[in-house]
Amino acid sequence: MNNTLGEIADSPKAKAFGDAKRDRLPQYCRDCSVRFACNGECPKHRFTYTPDGEWGLNYLCPAYKQFFKHIDPAMKIMADLYRQQQPPAAVMDILAEQRRPKSAN
Repeated sequence: MNNTLGEIADSPKAKAFGDAKRDRLPQYCRDCSVRFACNGECPKHRFTYTPDGEWGLNYLCPAYKQFFKHIDPAMKIMADLYRQQQPPAAVMDILAEQRRPKSAN
């Protein structure tokens, strides 16, 4: 109650927490293709083993990997739309068109 949010975020404790969150990731996480999205997630959920037997894997990892890989194509389309100054919501029409069966003319 005595500090601003900025002061708390810049505090040595917050920095140490962030450093530990990064530095304690198992190698499996460090090499992961979806790390950019989850970064190992919350340390309180890191209580299982990697496929290689290293401790510290987030127990939600398999679901996160499945989810982030599933949404990857749509996110890339949305990023492209944004770069083209188009509404990212147009992804819905693009995906619907991609799923529409091709007519046999």
